[in-house]
Amino acid sequence: MVKKEPIEHSLDSRMLDDLDMYPRRSLLGHQYTIYQTSRQIEFEAERAMSECLRMADAIGQCIDELNHEVSKTTLRTGDWQRSLQQVYNIARQKTLIAVCGATGSGKSSLINAILDLPLVPTDGSQACTSVITEIAWHEDTSFLAEIVFLSEEEWLDELKPLLLDLQDTEDPKDAHEDLLPLWHKLRAVYPSLAGCDDVKKVAASIKEYVSSDAVTYSVLGTTRTVREDDKARFTEELQQFVAAARQTYDEEAGDPVDNVTQNCELWPLIKVIKIHCNSPALSSGSVLVDLPGTADTNSARANIATKYLTQCSHIWIVTSIVRAPSDKNAKDLTDDAFRAQLCMDGAYDDSRITLIASKTDQVSPSEVLRGRTMGSEDAELQDLVNLEIELGARMRALEIKGSRKPGGLAPRTQPARHTADNAGSSQKRRKSISCGDSASKKTRVDTMTIQHSSNSHVSDASTSGPRSGQVDEQPASAGPSPEIDARDYQAEIDSEEIRTQLKILEMDQNTLFRRKRVLCSRIRSKESTRILQHSFIQHLKELDNAVAEANDPDNYDPSEPLRDYRRINPPVFTCSALDYMRIYSHIVGDGEPYCFSEPDDTGIPQIQQWCYNLGHVRRRNACPGLLTRLSILVESIRSYSEDVDLSDVAKANSEDMRKLWQTGLAENTGIAFRLKAELYALAEAQRQKLQARFSVVMKPKCRAAAPKAAQRAEEISDSFAANMFWSTYRGTLRRYGSWYQDLNINLATPFLLEIAPSWSRTFRHSSIDIRNGVVTIVEKILTEVKASATPLLKALTEAQAKQSRKEVECLLDGIEDTVQAVIDAEQKDASRRLASHISEVLAPGYAEAAPQAGKGSAARRKAIFRKWLVKLKYSAFYGGAAALLASLDDVADAVGDTLEEEFDALSEKVEATMSLLWDRPGNGALELKACARATATMAEIREQILLWQLAAESTN
Repeated sequence: MVKKEPIEHSLDSRMLDDLDMYPRRSLLGHQYTIYQTSRQIEFEAERAMSECLRMADAIGQCIDELNHEVSKTTLRTGDWQRSLQQVYNIARQKTLIAVCGATGSGKSSLINAILDLPLVPTDGSQACTSVITEIAWHEDTSFLAEIVFLSEEEWLDELKPLLLDLQDTEDPKDAHEDLLPLWHKLRAVYPSLAGCDDVKKVAASIKEYVSSDAVTYSVLGTTRTVREDDKARFTEELQQFVAAARQTYDEEAGDPVDNVTQNCELWPLIKVIKIHCNSPALSSGSVLVDLPGTADTNSARANIATKYLTQCSHIWIVTSIVRAPSDKNAKDLTDDAFRAQLCMDGAYDDSRITLIASKTDQVSPSEVLRGRTMGSEDAELQDLVNLEIELGARMRALEIKGSRKPGGLAPRTQPARHTADNAGSSQKRRKSISCGDSASKKTRVDTMTIQHSSNSHVSDASTSGPRSGQVDEQPASAGPSPEIDARDYQAEIDSEEIRTQLKILEMDQNTLFRRKRVLCSRIRSKESTRILQHSFIQHLKELDNAVAEANDPDNYDPSEPLRDYRRINPPVFTCSALDYMRIYSHIVGDGEPYCFSEPDDTGIPQIQQWCYNLGHVRRRNACPGLLTRLSILVESIRSYSEDVDLSDVAKANSEDMRKLWQTGLAENTGIAFRLKAELYALAEAQRQKLQARFSVVMKPKCRAAAPKAAQRAEEISDSFAANMFWSTYRGTLRRYGSWYQDLNINLATPFLLEIAPSWSRTFRHSSIDIRNGVVTIVEKILTEVKASATPLLKALTEAQAKQSRKEVECLLDGIEDTVQAVIDAEQKDASRRLASHISEVLAPGYAEAAPQAGKGSAARRKAIFRKWLVKLKYSAFYGGAAALLASLDDVADAVGDTLEEEFDALSEKVEATMSLLWDRPGNGALELKACARATATMAEIREQILLWQLAAESTN
């Protein structure tokens, strides 16, 4: 037997293609990949989506050719284009993730770490600009940013109240902390302004002043693009737009220094920034949206932030872990107003919300371990504590020994004293410390290695002679000079040996301290995770109990759980973004990591994977439907372009079918016309069904919530005013209740909390039921069409009817998803109408109270607004209830309108498919060429879709 050589060595690439052993490109010139078997496909949702997009591009080319050379009607090509666009929309769908959190919580640092790129501006001591930033993936390795600026009208709307606020101060540079950012923002755009007099001049002719500044006026209403291949250059250029001049302080006086710049800054004029980069965490379609940490002073940006919240399918709530370990602060993660809004949006769910505790590197072991009881599972930490005590004792012994020598050791440095203190305090707590993580065998071995290394160093240092350069840089063989006593010389050598041993022990001690910080950080992270999950579940219980008590107060039993809360498991992550960035040297000049040395210990790789998974799951779930849609579109084009030989008699019969079933040839005839008439009635029935459900469930809830909210209105308003500086309160009144905090939302919160669970549940159970009705109506029309076909067209009619049924089933899946998306969006829009209505009703109070000035104006301002609130509160809340109920009617109307639009497309698709009975390609050369190319392409794509479907099934 002669051993055969591997085929790769004996055949060139063309021969391999001929043998169909490897994937190749389409021979028709298209960009999708040709596979011979499904085993060649390593199925991944992202790869499947990419291939679907390439196949869709090829289909689009064929549609254009058929439309140009063949088609005699726009019905079919319009249907194809609509179906093709739906394929593109599904394949390119994004998963928007809103990243929310208070200023200073570490949102921007977290996003930079997830991206592995320092793209988003951060500042450790000052709040960064309130610019909404959207970060998405693109295939290009370059970096792209689209910077969208406010329009002139939007900038003027922000400037008018801002200038009035600054006029309230004698010197804007010494304004209250809430007003000082306004001065910095104004000076950033217009650096020539020097003080209050200039502010008054600008306020007197604001529009003229804005238009007179050529540099800033030229960017209003525009979009700038930054594209760079180099990360450093891209970041530097982007920072020119978004970074603010850093505020400094006079070290002697302790006052802020007004940084005068010659060039204006553009960040106050930015509405939103859209960044595209090639970050792997976003490659599955996830899009991170960095929302401002506090309420924005510009209504345009605030409205965009609200819009993003309504569009985002996931919400990440970021907080510093320093705040998270206490139950009270954990509850503050989602205050009443935010929690009520999330519940009204249907987003207060463990599948929608992710909790992230940041800054885990900021850990104090003594605080974490104070009062803990050491358990058997804490062997690793116990080893470290014991080793810490041992090192401290050995270092103290060496210090004592060295101090007894002539010219003994100098006092230890502060770190050494701190070590001794830690050792002593650890001795006291030795039996009252515990660790949340189980000890790993590897770490315990490492601990023993450190200890063994320390002993070895000490042994080596004590047995070996002094090294070169250690003792006055003299060679060891030189010996003492005649003037120095031999005993003094030996004492000096001994002291140097002790110093060497102490340095070695200090190095070991520093290593121990770092490992101890890591362990203590894990302990705190584990506790924080438990507390945050518990807090989330408690909030759900409170909402569930409120609904149960309101629905049936006589039979409500608070001791009985309303659902299995053990199944609720909100995802919680703990992380250190800065240490992760330091490990990979993404931050220049920041030095070594403070706590963690391994990337996995920072928690960032786990969040990167979570970010990827959120987009991946959505695309993976969409893949089967996308392949099915693509297959149906391919079959529709193939059946039209494929050569079908019809006799002259059959062609005459086709004309008869056209007269009977083509819409528009005669009044009240045609497949599409008949279908629309009956399907519209189905849409109207669904509209009325939703309206009835909303009215029955929500009408009593809203009416019951109105008086309760009105009774609390004065208390909420008084507390709002009492906890706010007078100038900030006045600025809030000027903006009709919405500024750094929103009085309208605060007033609406009790109402929303009262109805939120019922509201959310009502929408959750408001799915439509149209499938059976649509199928029945379509089948009825198709039966009539088949009955009217002549014997020569029976087979073709049956084939097209079968194709129509498949298309309708596929369309119904899409219609149900579309309607549900409309319900979700309308739900979120409707839930925000109450605060807007309250603001409108209380407008007279805002308008009268805000202008008050002079002596006693602060008290008058509060009294005037309170008077109006007492007068209008019942009108505000009963009217708000009516507005919410009216918005529910709008939701039902939106569903009805959407169904009608979708039914239009469905009706036209059915007629387009059946029109093959009377509308076929001609026999011209160009027509035949276009049809032949389309037929070959569709056959090739149909085969590839089948292979992808098989590959997908094999991975399940």
